[in-house]
Amino acid sequence: MDPVACRDTLDKLIAEESGALDQLQQLLDREHELLVANDIDGLERTGQARQTCVGVLMRIEDDRRALCLALNVPADKHGLDRILAWCDPTKALRRRWAGCAERADRCFALEL
Repeated sequence: MDPVACRDTLDKLIAEESGALDQLQQLLDREHELLVANDIDGLERTGQARQTCVGVLMRIEDDRRALCLALNVPADKHGLDRILAWCDPTKALRRRWAGCAERADRCFALEL
């Protein structure tokens, strides 16, 4: 895989992850509202949508791991850093990736 194809793949994955994280944050906010309102039926519906969203995020993570393995780097943060250093000299993807990580942390905090 050449750097341009790798960058395009990561660009697509980051865009998908960003959208899924935005959706997850909205769902978690909605679940909080439903908890306060004691709306059990609404919680069930929202919970199902949240599980679907988490499934999308897991598929994106699997795709990212597959990319790491295809490029023979560890399928972890360090491996992704190596890939980004190789295929993203402008660091545009790295900034977007950092934004996704921050939103994922916020979503995790909302689930607690």
